[in-house]
Amino acid sequence: MENTAYRKELERLIGTEGLVTEELCKGGSARRFFRISDSDKQKSLVLSLTNDKAEFRYYVLFADYFEKKGIRVPHFYASFPDDGAVIMEDAGSVSLYDLALKSDSDERIRIYIRVLEMLAVMQEAGFDGCPALEERPFDFASLKWESDYFSEFFLGQHCGIRSVPDSVKEEFLLIAETLSALPMKPMHRDFQSQNIFIKDFEPVFIDFQGARPGNIFYDAASLICDPYVMLGEDERSRLFSEFFSIIERGGFSEGREYAERMFSFASVSRLMQALGAYANLGLNKGKKAFLAHIKPGIESLGMALDGVTELTALDRFIKELKKTLL
Repeated sequence: MENTAYRKELERLIGTEGLVTEELCKGGSARRFFRISDSDKQKSLVLSLTNDKAEFRYYVLFADYFEKKGIRVPHFYASFPDDGAVIMEDAGSVSLYDLALKSDSDERIRIYIRVLEMLAVMQEAGFDGCPALEERPFDFASLKWESDYFSEFFLGQHCGIRSVPDSVKEEFLLIAETLSALPMKPMHRDFQSQNIFIKDFEPVFIDFQGARPGNIFYDAASLICDPYVMLGEDERSRLFSEFFSIIERGGFSEGREYAERMFSFASVSRLMQALGAYANLGLNKGKKAFLAHIKPGIESLGMALDGVTELTALDRFIKELKKTLL
């Protein structure tokens, strides 16, 4: 960070030249994050760096928009487009992932309900005032990409399956067609426990640069069926009930049975994407730790498929696959 504009701004904001730098780990992200603090670690900020200028643009625009709409995201103090750098509020070191693993079931439910309530604020924020948020809709092509990604990296590379039955491919298309036909509202797109921090007892959303228009079920499914935190079936059921109550209060009128069906479809799509990502990151990107998430991922996918009568071919296919993987 020597002789950079953002270093000077960090010194101005923190109020000292004796800066302490700590690199923060960030899963599958290509960006790098650094916690910058004074020598006594009484004051800290976070520096984000990326070479992806398109991603940088979305990151800055969405941070401003979400903050104005009352969605808790880190405040951005300064941005430097030429350097791909952002100086932002430090959201702390306690993620939802951390809390979920050390909390009992009742405490987890309370925390997750608050996260779902804040998610509803994001979904109801709309798009007025942020045209960039509408530029990349989570449409049929995006949803089809998720099953293609799953097929290529998880089924193909990880499992060695080169040919997927036609009946399963037809159900991949059904998932994409069904979800892409739903009304679109703002979605985070990677709404899982490691992208949500808890600061001052409130959820803070990070990694929102992938936000776009999408259906209201996908983010909730990403959270509740997150393989990083294997919630029990009772917990998932309770949280779905809370989610349904929230969207019903917000005007959803299609009924619980329909909501359960859409939630299941969204869960299956999200989990296929996650399994594809774990395999790709672990096998091709040198991040082998992600391979450990494949077992809970395939278990979660099996749970999501239980009772979904329209996806029986995929359900049978995954049940057979689990016999060799687990």
